[in-house]
Amino acid sequence: MTFTESTLFRDCALSGKKAGNKEVTAETYQAVWKALQAWVESQFLIKKGCHITGMCSLTWRRSGSSKEGLLRPAFVPVEAFIKSNNIQWRGLCPAPNELVSCEDINFAKIAIRFSQDLNKDMVFTCSRHMFSKIGSAIATGTDVKIDFKVGTLFGKDRKIDFAFSSEFSRARCTPSQDMGDASATIAPQTSPSMPPGRGAVPAEATTKVDTMAVTARLTGAPAPLSFREVKERKASARQQKACLP
Repeated sequence: MTFTESTLFRDCALSGKKAGNKEVTAETYQAVWKALQAWVESQFLIKKGCHITGMCSLTWRRSGSSKEGLLRPAFVPVEAFIKSNNIQWRGLCPAPNELVSCEDINFAKIAIRFSQDLNKDMVFTCSRHMFSKIGSAIATGTDVKIDFKVGTLFGKDRKIDFAFSSEFSRARCTPSQDMGDASATIAPQTSPSMPPGRGAVPAEATTKVDTMAVTARLTGAPAPLSFREVKERKASARQQKACLP
């Protein structure tokens, strides 16, 4: 059985932890997680990152030339999280100067701005507990699938990976904009060889490919080809066929 958010809330509630003098229920854990998701999404919408202490950073990195100003999402797990849970991550850690600025998790801010009934103690206690539970679940080899709003965290066979949603697969800013500038805009999801409005890849298809790629990395299987790679290979095959006597 896959370890999802529902499993996370239920297991955390069964431990009987308290925030102040109040016992925390599964509904409270769910409310805290929704507030965390809202914080992460709000940062991504202004092209800034989030640093979740003791777990990971979800942020943006510059990709391509500075003239293009293309940003791509980046998942960077904290080394202590990997080592303490004895899990594996096969991704490459971007250089610090490639990443946009990250906001450290602020429990008081999350409680005030992204919830109605939570307080700082609730957010702090529940967040730390859930991050620990997620690490423990991955460490046992359990299949894990946790929604972070901007993407999904996967765990399988004690390996960890992250697939960003198609909405945040890339973003673009002008050369004059700083990497963390809030005025950067999301790039349209269209084929580079086609004019805007034509050849768009459906969001569902993009998300499916992302999930398949993550599964391939976790299992060691070959990753599926992207839409563009398939087109390039077909074109190459046609050219080779035309050159045959």
